[in-house]
Amino acid sequence: MEMDNAANDPITSFLAVYTVRDPWGRTSTLEFHQAFAAWYADWQGEPISLGDGKTGNATVQDGLSAHGIRKIKSNGNMTFAGIRWRDATAVQALLAKPPAKKWPDYSVSPPNPAAKDQNMTKGNNTTGSTETIQLGRPHVVAACLAVLTREIHCAGVEQHDALDLLRDAPDKIEAALTRGPGALVVYRLDPNGARGVVTDSVSRLERFVAAAEHESAPLFGFCPAAIAELATHIDAGAASLKKGG
Repeated sequence: MEMDNAANDPITSFLAVYTVRDPWGRTSTLEFHQAFAAWYADWQGEPISLGDGKTGNATVQDGLSAHGIRKIKSNGNMTFAGIRWRDATAVQALLAKPPAKKWPDYSVSPPNPAAKDQNMTKGNNTTGSTETIQLGRPHVVAACLAVLTREIHCAGVEQHDALDLLRDAPDKIEAALTRGPGALVVYRLDPNGARGVVTDSVSRLERFVAAAEHESAPLFGFCPAAIAELATHIDAGAASLKKGG
């Protein structure tokens, strides 16, 4: 039941909606901003400004960046908050970058929706920073499953393989969260033999990625800890955009 509630969470719905349309994960900043704006308008019932089109949609970009929601470019391919990447270079960059702060405790219970208005943000008078709610572990797992399900479907994985992957995925996501912010869950979405690994080893990921690219097999990788970090900031980012837009 807890997982069902998590699947209906607005953060999870955004992560489920925001997937790019080709298996290598190429997208643009504009596409992401448009996706976020559309999701926000549907969630809040009102539109937000996308900017003038000449400054990289600064209204959206600045509002998101102020709350730690960011993009990383590697070899011309988009990596968004560590959720997707294409090659070993991007993997190395992801693993080599130390976390900017202490990661949230993902074992905490999901916040009470009724208390959201009171507890969503707390001002800090000494530092001026904003403390956001911490997303419960079931919500993080649900968000990861949402994006993985979409990618498996788009890749055309055979039904029995897809069911095996999704049945095993929660354990892989939990294992990655337990290992810490450097752990990735990586899937080779080959229609004739899809499989996934959980690791924080650059060498193992390089071999896995190289083998898949050699056979032109689609790859999809995500960092559960990064998804958790992204999710904890979405409410604050949306509030910032609403205030300034």
